Amino acid sequence: MLGRFIFLLALLVPVQALAQSTILQGGPTTPGHAPMYTSSGSQPVVVDSGPASGGAIGIGMAESLVVARGAGTGPYAAGGTGPYGTVSCIYDGPTTGQYHYLCFSANAQSGALIATGAAGGASAIGLNFIVDGITYPFTGGGGGGGVTSVGLSGGTTGITVSGSPVTSSGTMTLAGTLVVSNGGTGATSFTAGLPLIGAGTSAVTQGTISGSTSVFATVSGAFTNGDCVSINAGNLVAAGGPCTTGGGGGTVSSGTAKQLAYYASTGTTVSGLATANSGVLKTDSSGNPSISTTLPSGLAIPSPALSGTVTGNNTIPLAILVQGAANTMLGNWTGSTANVAANVMPSCPDTGGNHLNYVNGTGVTCGTSGGGSSTITIGTTTIASGTTTRVLYNNAGVAGEYAISGTGSVCMTTSCTMVTPTIGVATATSINGLTITSSTGTLTISNGKTVQFSNSIQFIGTDSTAMTFPSSSASLASLNLQDQTLSGGANLTVTALSTGNIVMDCGKNPGQYISNNGAFSITAPSNDGTCILQIENAGSAGAVTFSGFSQGSNSGDSLDTTNGHKFQVSIIRIHGVSHYLITALQ
Repeated sequence: MLGRFIFLLALLVPVQALAQSTILQGGPTTPGHAPMYTSSGSQPVVVDSGPASGGAIGIGMAESLVVARGAGTGPYAAGGTGPYGTVSCIYDGPTTGQYHYLCFSANAQSGALIATGAAGGASAIGLNFIVDGITYPFTGGGGGGGVTSVGLSGGTTGITVSGSPVTSSGTMTLAGTLVVSNGGTGATSFTAGLPLIGAGTSAVTQGTISGSTSVFATVSGAFTNGDCVSINAGNLVAAGGPCTTGGGGGTVSSGTAKQLAYYASTGTTVSGLATANSGVLKTDSSGNPSISTTLPSGLAIPSPALSGTVTGNNTIPLAILVQGAANTMLGNWTGSTANVAANVMPSCPDTGGNHLNYVNGTGVTCGTSGGGSSTITIGTTTIASGTTTRVLYNNAGVAGEYAISGTGSVCMTTSCTMVTPTIGVATATSINGLTITSSTGTLTISNGKTVQFSNSIQFIGTDSTAMTFPSSSASLASLNLQDQTLSGGANLTVTALSTGNIVMDCGKNPGQYISNNGAFSITAPSNDGTCILQIENAGSAGAVTFSGFSQGSNSGDSLDTTNGHKFQVSIIRIHGVSHYLITALQ
């Protein structure tokens, strides 16, 4: 039997309506789509109702009405022209060839009818129902068919079937054990209270329990055969090693408060070690522990955090030493091994040649350099008083020296004025944010003049050429841009052509002229453009012929050979087609 099916029948039938206004067509249309009204006012508008996908214009009609017609009063059975008298049909092709149909009628063939089939020689394709993505093929015929035989097989599941097939009525019985590969256990029975143990693709087996409760413990971490097991937060946890004698237990001797537990001897007995106020745990040379208020000899403490006054001969950080007197320096100036002491620094007069002088065994005293002359050695250069060939600078905490190039003062980083400097070879040198790359070119700007670029620009030309700009502010025109606006004008210096046959080149000049001293020909230009050629007849003027032009019936005035007559020939070439028009000037 078929389950529940929901049929959504979109029966699109256009209906002609009488209206008092002209129907307007709105938006694009697709052949084969049904029209639909989109307005309810006095001006009806019809648009394409859209495709079956529901994602285009109109988004489909809201309602569809199909009413059968017939003689007399209804109901009218089989009142349509579709197969079996149906009134609404869907075809997969024109009915002039092979096609399939799906048709509907509320009253045909003695009841409501859904008719499907093949016609015109097409092969039968059957009828399917798809509900929530599941396909149900329709296998009944005329409402009177039935199942003639039903069979069942267990395959490789381990299940056997008896009583199969059933041809009219009967019962099929299942037996056997469902195997593991098909979701079963592979076993026929289990003992109550025992855990099940998987065996891969084999049948599930049962384990045993050692206690009398039905509570099983869970494990945490990895286990190694032979390790001891402990309990942590309800889980069995590997102790990390084998159990000792007595199951990892042992004896803890009784002790008092504040004692430390330790093994006094090898074995399983833990004893107590008494502590002391402000004491530290230390061991002797044999490793025996004890509590002491003094540190053992030979103990090194790296970077200790000490406070208070520290005495002794050991190395102590200077930051925790007691404060010294003013104008003193810590050191051992005795000339032999001794503790550091605070040594008074002398106050030497600020006169030429005075300096601090260290005397071994005595300390620091005031001294002079003798004769008042002063020199200072920087690097490998000795600079005497008055030398101007070096500039000193801070070279990572050590005095360094720079050689001086040129004359004048040292130039600092802010508001420095340099007179006739030579920068030399520089790559990507920046001056006030302007990057100057290495080149051998020359940029010359006249005194008092300013060059300003608001955008990136590149000048490309040939050497020894000059461009003269207008004497007032102006906009430059381009040779390859459209729709440019020309608000100024220009005076033309026309081009004289040599006598004889010529090929027009409007790119030379928009205004050109030639003397007619004898018969010659004018050949159409090879490039698109426009220009005016003035022909000036001389005493030996001859006939002028044109070649390569596309002319209609009107070429303007006629040329003659009268001495002194002048003619202007307008020449135009557009998209490869040339034309001329003659104007007589007398």
